[in-house]
Amino acid sequence: KDTAQGQYSVMLSVFDGFTLSPIVQIGLGTALDVWTHRVFLPFYLDLRINLMKHTNTPFLYFSPGYSLGWMLNESGLGFGGAFAGLGAGAKIRVSEKQVMVFALGYHYQQIREPQVNHNAEVIAIRDAHFISFKVGLIY
Repeated sequence: KDTAQGQYSVMLSVFDGFTLSPIVQIGLGTALDVWTHRVFLPFYLDLRINLMKHTNTPFLYFSPGYSLGWMLNESGLGFGGAFAGLGAGAKIRVSEKQVMVFALGYHYQQIREPQVNHNAEVIAIRDAHFISFKVGLIY
């Protein structure tokens, strides 16, 4: 079985948001999170708190959501669950219209998987925990 222990996750995400103030930004996002034998499609709220009122600023983020998930050798959805990210980063202007984003944080993914227990198939719920490194572009 595929577990989070000793492996990595590659995630490509896209989100769109609003600047509520120079300090608070909020948005909605989705991603494609690929493991060795699993794929997740998270949908999440992206909340960012800028620590300064400048374009170049450190920030904190929190991204709660839910992931649809499936195993590559199984049919159907239903292997996903709760999803969350929490961390800190920096925004750095690289041109007139573009800002690079770097962040280090924690990534949580709940996993549902079928298991046989006393000749009956049940759905087991497990938790996967990752350290995440993010690189992004705001334009």
